[in-house]
Amino acid sequence: MITIRLPGTGPLSRPPAPEPLRYASNAMTDPALLIVLILIVIAAALSVGLGVYSLQKRRKCRQLCLQAEQAAEQGRKEDSLNLLVLAERSWALNSHDGSNKSSICDFEVFLRILNQLTNLNVDSTEGAPLTRVRSSIDKMVSILSDRSNFGIDGRMMKGKAIPQWISTYDEFKESRRLLRKQLEIKSTIRSA
Repeated sequence: MITIRLPGTGPLSRPPAPEPLRYASNAMTDPALLIVLILIVIAAALSVGLGVYSLQKRRKCRQLCLQAEQAAEQGRKEDSLNLLVLAERSWALNSHDGSNKSSICDFEVFLRILNQLTNLNVDSTEGAPLTRVRSSIDKMVSILSDRSNFGIDGRMMKGKAIPQWISTYDEFKESRRLLRKQLEIKSTIRSA
């Protein structure tokens, strides 16, 4: 009996070996690729570092607000005002990741400062800096809350909302500057 076997069909046959990767040895030695990889790693580390730093700033601002509340409850109005001035100075917009939700959280912290200033009898009449800052924040939060103003990721603002945001943010900065001036005068008068 004669057995004819075709190549690659017997019990001891193996599938053909895969072709070796031609560029695998050159991939990690290519200087351009190494530079790009290093830049990506550095950018990732910086973004994580900035996120952690900004979260620490937000936490510091909240702690100052808590200390100001405690000082006000204990009847130390001057200390409470000074702590709120520090909290206002340490506050930053878009402190965490730049998304609209992060910005809304930042504004909530700032509104907490404003509420405590109102409890300390800082002028909150119509046209006062505190009232103007609050109305600017309300407008900006409404822009941030409207999902149609942002792309899918919630970070990129669409073109139709940008002019409204810029004008409202400029109004906020000017009102905040006037509020700081008012708080500096008030804290100087109280400490004198």
